[in-house]
Amino acid sequence: MGINQSRHKLKPIARKESVHSDQSVQHSTSSVNIEGRYYLVSDAGSYCLPSDEVEQDRLNSQHFSLKALLGGNVLPSIETMTPRKANVLDVGCGSGCWVMEMAIDHPEYQITGIDIADMFPTAIRPENVTFLLHNVVKGGLPYPDNSFDFVHLRLMIVAFRSGEWSTILTEIFRVLKPGGLLSVVETDFTVPFLSLIAPSFFFFLIKAMQANEQDPYIGAKLNTLLQELQYDIIEVKELFLSYELPLNPIAKEMLINWKSAVLSLKPMLAHRVTTDPAQYSSAVDRYMNGITNVGWRVKVWAYCAQKPL
Repeated sequence: MGINQSRHKLKPIARKESVHSDQSVQHSTSSVNIEGRYYLVSDAGSYCLPSDEVEQDRLNSQHFSLKALLGGNVLPSIETMTPRKANVLDVGCGSGCWVMEMAIDHPEYQITGIDIADMFPTAIRPENVTFLLHNVVKGGLPYPDNSFDFVHLRLMIVAFRSGEWSTILTEIFRVLKPGGLLSVVETDFTVPFLSLIAPSFFFFLIKAMQANEQDPYIGAKLNTLLQELQYDIIEVKELFLSYELPLNPIAKEMLINWKSAVLSLKPMLAHRVTTDPAQYSSAVDRYMNGITNVGWRVKVWAYCAQKPL
């Protein structure tokens, strides 16, 4: 599942070439070191996961797991309906793994990845790739109307506040060309109440997200929200990722990934889960054992939506 470099010319890049930076990010965002992990501190965002090399590795693992689960980087309808020389935007591109793979698979595309956190590739990149450091929550999308043929948005459940989803999807609608496509992939925390261990941890996680003004149930609301914003729904794929023992390879990788994410949420969760923050890691271990013992099932939604012609 690694990147196949044979179909596209890759070039070494200097750091100053690899990322364009928006002044709004420089002025509003910095990072803080908490127990060796670096977290964004922003006046216009609710993102609560770290921004460092460990998180970059986790995002890459997450990318390949989702690709295997969904059977590819995009839904079949997007593959067939996207024009050959498409202008593509990945909103919240994270480590840039999806951008890099799509650029190599489709050398005829021009692809931009945009994110508030600088975890972009720095050594090499395809010639048809650009990265932009920008806060979409504060500054919207810095592009003219009708700019893109295809926009990608994936697993932003802890990136946007509840009211920001409509704003971001409206901005995407604006920059899409008529007939342009939007891919949205999102999940939730399905079926938590099956053991004595898992429910309490889920309860604290949900409460922490709600206190952070995030919507833990946004995945189930996307169909209605997209239609309210005048998108046409072209394709919907709904899948369950099951953590029943024995774990299949995708579930095993995603479980490791989920544990890494939960450990990273220590600043947000530790004081809720335990009276002794030093015991947080042990609490996470018990939680992981609990969800595998009861066969936790997580629902994943993948949408292809279109801006009407």
